[in-house]
Amino acid sequence: MKLLNTHFHGMMETISNFFLLNLLWILFSLPIITVFPATSAMFAILKDWKEDKHIPILSSFLSYFKKYFTQSFLTGLLFFGGFCLLYLDYLFIQELSTFMRIIVFSTILLISIVILFTGIYFFPVMVQHKLPFKKTIKLSFMYSIMYFPITILLVLLLISTALIVYLIPVLSIIAFSVAAYIVYILCHRCFLKARSIVN
Repeated sequence: MKLLNTHFHGMMETISNFFLLNLLWILFSLPIITVFPATSAMFAILKDWKEDKHIPILSSFLSYFKKYFTQSFLTGLLFFGGFCLLYLDYLFIQELSTFMRIIVFSTILLISIVILFTGIYFFPVMVQHKLPFKKTIKLSFMYSIMYFPITILLVLLLISTALIVYLIPVLSIIAFSVAAYIVYILCHRCFLKARSIVN
């Protein structure tokens, strides 16, 4: 019975930790423009959990939010600006001939996929390797190509999470942090397989 109580207590502690992290991420993402720094802080805490570090969640989240704010905020502006330009290009191609429309649309689609793939790995790479911005972007893209099956799995995971939250909104109280943890675990496997490309 004591063993069962210990396991139950551990499970409830884990659930409450994910719930608190999820809540902090939502609150700090509400201004929208801070969603990238908030996501950076969340992944930094998930990295600590993966390394079995026992940390105070609230103070650690605030510390990581400040630590990664500048780099992640500028990255957010870059990604947002890139997608805005692609959207404007998409509107523009409606005026082109059929042949040119196919060519330009294919180019836009390819660039969008590259941005998406790079973005999926960006936060885990940033908190794992602590590299300069350009190298973080480059390494994120390299991981996405080198481990393409995992990249597709990560895309499906994010789509599934969005769909689940849309269909069952109440799960938003914990779904984002759990999904992010799975993302980090999968990315971490890539990191272990490719340590040599970082140096």
